[in-house]
Amino acid sequence: MKNQNVISIEYERYLQKPLLYNDQNPLKTIPRININTTDPNIPKSIIIPLKIVYILVLMKSKKTIAIIPARSGSKSIRNKNIQLLANKPLIAWSIDACLKSKQISKIYVSTDSNKYANIAKKFGPVEILHRPKNLSTDYTTDYEMIQHAIQNIDFNYEFIAHIRPTTPLRKVVDLDIAIKKFIKSSSNSLRSVHEMSETSYKSVEIINGKLKSLKNLKLNMDDLNAPRQSFNKTYMPNGVIDILKKKFIIKNKLLFGKRVKAYKTSFSPEIDTMEDFKYIEFLCQKK
Repeated sequence: MKNQNVISIEYERYLQKPLLYNDQNPLKTIPRININTTDPNIPKSIIIPLKIVYILVLMKSKKTIAIIPARSGSKSIRNKNIQLLANKPLIAWSIDACLKSKQISKIYVSTDSNKYANIAKKFGPVEILHRPKNLSTDYTTDYEMIQHAIQNIDFNYEFIAHIRPTTPLRKVVDLDIAIKKFIKSSSNSLRSVHEMSETSYKSVEIINGKLKSLKNLKLNMDDLNAPRQSFNKTYMPNGVIDILKKKFIIKNKLLFGKRVKAYKTSFSPEIDTMEDFKYIEFLCQKK
């Protein structure tokens, strides 16, 4: 009976002073009891659920927004971001994935085109970030695009999910799992990657007509001819999701920093050329 009283008192304290979500200051969304208590009178059957609730509310307090960049000046495919893929504009695939995500609070489309903006708004409740032409060139960096977004978003958030529209076949579950893992980590950022079919340690350059291993490897051709199993696996960053911290970007003027968490996905094709577009269209038809 004593145990029951202790449990009920602890649980009642928890309910009376819960993990109240404070929209103005998410850092105040904290537990009012010690969920790591070692009190032998409080069994794990109570402590563990409290920890789970704490993690869930912590995730809710740390809001994540999605930013989908969609400039209009693609050279490889004219109006690439609004080209129809399986009867749906390319950008709509990314909007749809974000809408289905349980971890994304708000969706922003960054574009220099009113036409693109109007098309994007047809596919869900998205906010438009009108990007100037000088930040919509072939040479505009992701940092410049994200910086412009941060300066123009009036919403309380902590994390940014950078969602590239040129990776339309991403899985919603990958978005949610990646965000959850990142929130619980101490990393500065996260990038999604997939395993390369051939390790990059076997890659070569052509210098003055001769084959050379990549600069820092200092391997000869006989070394490179070793079985692939003798090399470490290497991974290619893809466009499924990047997750960034607003405060880190503002303070360091960098997107990723040194502590970049890896999130491994299956191979996720990206659209750079018309051949890529036709290949992904073929994959859509097979579904």
